[in-house]
Amino acid sequence: MKVTLNQSGGNNMKTGAIAPMLLTIFIMFAAPVLGAETIPANTKAAFDKVGVAVYPGAVYCTGDPDTGVRLATKDGPDKVRAWYKEKLPGWTVFDKFGMWALVDSPGVDSMVDLMKSNNLVVTENSELPGWHKLPANMTTEIVVALPRIPSDTKGGALLTIPPGEMPAHNEAVQESMPVEVTGSMGSGEDMEFGLGSYFYIQDEDYREYPVVFTKGMPMELKNRLYSISTTYDKVRIKGNLVVLQDGRWLGFDRSTPIEVFEAE
Repeated sequence: MKVTLNQSGGNNMKTGAIAPMLLTIFIMFAAPVLGAETIPANTKAAFDKVGVAVYPGAVYCTGDPDTGVRLATKDGPDKVRAWYKEKLPGWTVFDKFGMWALVDSPGVDSMVDLMKSNNLVVTENSELPGWHKLPANMTTEIVVALPRIPSDTKGGALLTIPPGEMPAHNEAVQESMPVEVTGSMGSGEDMEFGLGSYFYIQDEDYREYPVVFTKGMPMELKNRLYSISTTYDKVRIKGNLVVLQDGRWLGFDRSTPIEVFEAE
C-alpha cells in the first residue's frame, strides 16, 4: 500500500548542502579533450527533446547536456548566431557581461537565471583547434547546456534512478516503505552513517531524506542530479524509504527505481 511519509521524528544527519554550478560558463574552461565527429546518442536525444539542432558541419568536442556540450565549427560566430536565432525563434537573446547566448526562458537578466535555463552560447575561441586537435579554422565555439530536459512522457519523471546496491551499513533495517517527498534537492556529506557523499531532498519542515549515495554512480547520472538540484526550486521524489529499527531512515531503497519529478 502506498503511503506518504509524515512523521515528526527524523534523521539527524548534518550536511554541507553544496550544489556545484556545473553549467555552461564552466565548460568553456574545461580541460582539453580530443574532438569526435559523432555526437553521443544520449546527447543527441537530449537535444531532440528540447528542440535544439546541431549546427551543420559542427564537430562534437566534449561535455554532456547538463553541464554543457561544446561543439566547434569553421563558420564565423555571426553566421552561427543568425542560424540559431532562426531555428529557435521562441528563445531570447542574452547579450550581457560580454556573452552572447540564446535562452529558452523570458526575462533572463542575470547569470543565475541563465544557468537555470536551457541556453546556447556562441563565441570565438582560438584555443579550440589546439584543445581538440581540430583544423586551424574551427575557432567558433557553440556551448549548449540543457538543465531543463523534459520527461519522455507528459507528467513523467525528469529522471529515473535505476536499481542498484545500497551502501554498506551496520544498522538493522525494519522495513522499506513507499513514499513521496516534495522539497528542495541538494547534495551533502553523510556525517552519521559514514556512507559518503549523497543527494537529498529537504521538505518544507526542513527534514532531510537521503535520496541516493554517489559511490559508484556514473558521472552522467551525477551530472543530471546536480543539474536538477541547481535548476528546480522544488522537485517531487517517489521511491521506497529504508526505515531502521529505531525509526530513523537510512535513505531511499536502491533495490527499486527512484523517480524525480518537477514539483507541481
